[in-house]
Amino acid sequence: MAILVTPTNVQKLEYDVTTPEGAGRVTVVTGMLQYPLNAYAPAGMLVTQNQSFRALVDPTTAPGKFRKAVATASLRQIGQINGPSYAQWLINEVQATLNDETGRVQLVVDVSLNVNGTDVYVNLYSIDFQVTTLAMV
Repeated sequence: MAILVTPTNVQKLEYDVTTPEGAGRVTVVTGMLQYPLNAYAPAGMLVTQNQSFRALVDPTTAPGKFRKAVATASLRQIGQINGPSYAQWLINEVQATLNDETGRVQLVVDVSLNVNGTDVYVNLYSIDFQVTTLAMV
């Protein structure tokens, strides 16, 4: 189950385009998802922590107007306590789709933390994202 996160540091750029279907609008939203995710490795064990984060972003589109959304995400703030160890932070998948209930774009970011060592903690604190959406006007 994806954890709903409210985006912060949100910036938005919109511009009009002409498509084969007619007039459209492109919306580019950037921001940050903040939510602490931790993994702990006791004596010599490989531990994996998986989590999905979900956020709703602009634009809000009228029924039938949404065409496509693409998204990217990057690790913003990570950390490790103790070492030496093996630690890995992964973004496994990023999706941007229309949320039919709200009419907004739903961003889902799937991440994994892998750690192996003795008394080692790895942390993920925040993720940067960008979502670009095309909708008809």
